[in-house]
Formats: sequence, C-alpha cells, structure tokens
Amino acid sequence: MVPLSLFIQLALITAGVLTDCHSRRIANGLVLVLLLHGLGASWLFDTPARDVTGALSGVAMGLALWFPAWLRGILGAGDVKFFAAGAAWIGPSLTWRTALVAALLGGVYAAWWLLRHRLQASPRPIGPMPYAVPLGCALVLATLAPHVVRSWWVWS
Repeated sequence: MVPLSLFIQLALITAGVLTDCHSRRIANGLVLVLLLHGLGASWLFDTPARDVTGALSGVAMGLALWFPAWLRGILGAGDVKFFAAGAAWIGPSLTWRTALVAALLGGVYAAWWLLRHRLQASPRPIGPMPYAVPLGCALVLATLAPHVVRSWWVWS
C-alpha cells in the first residue's frame, strides 16, 4: 500500500507544478488534497514524517520557512501552501533541508528563466516565474530519496 501512497504523493506534487506552469496558480483544492494525503499517509504508513505529529510539524515548518518570502512578494501564497502541504509527507527534519534545496534550485531556475526570456525577441513582459517548479522538484527529491537530502548537510 505504501507504493500506491507514494505514487499518489508524487502525482499530487506533479499536478501542482503543472498547474502553476500553466495558469500561475495552484488550486486550494489540490493543496488540501496534498495536505490530507500527507497527514493520512503519515498516520497509516511509514513516511519520513513518522506520525501525524511529525506531519503537522512539517506543515508548520514549511509555512514558517516560506511565509517571509510571501510577505515580501517573492512567492505567491499558493506556492507557500503547496510546499507546506507537501511537507506533511516528509516531516520537520527534512522540511528545512528541502527548503534549502528548493531555494538553491530556485536560484538556478530563475537564472535560466531570465536568460531564456532575454534571448527571445519578444517585447512582451515575461510575467511571474512559476516557483512551484523548484519547490516541487525539491519535494520529489525528499519524497523519493530522503537519505540523499539528509546526507547533504554536515550539521545533520
């Protein structure tokens, strides 16, 4: 049953990334399903969050880590909620590490985004970058290979 739950988790993260790329929005319904799935899976199965308390701690940490970026207008509220809901699966010990990975991936992605649009000869503005891409990539990495995310940091 865990592989099915893992597949559902990955499918929900992928859906969030794709909808953000398409419409620059992440639906609250999708975020709610991702959150409920993470909480349920942590209660029923052996996820990196370990239990519901760990899942809720991961959600709270995910919100706390990205909330300042939302306040400054760097991220949209949907991005913050999306990451926090995905953090229900991975728990607090992986959430802050995954946020660092997402920030690093976001920097690389932003550089590519700007370069790609500068090379195009279109006079129209480029619009907001779908930040769910680096957030989702980091969440997928933490979901599939939590040991890799844990081992990257010396102070773990």
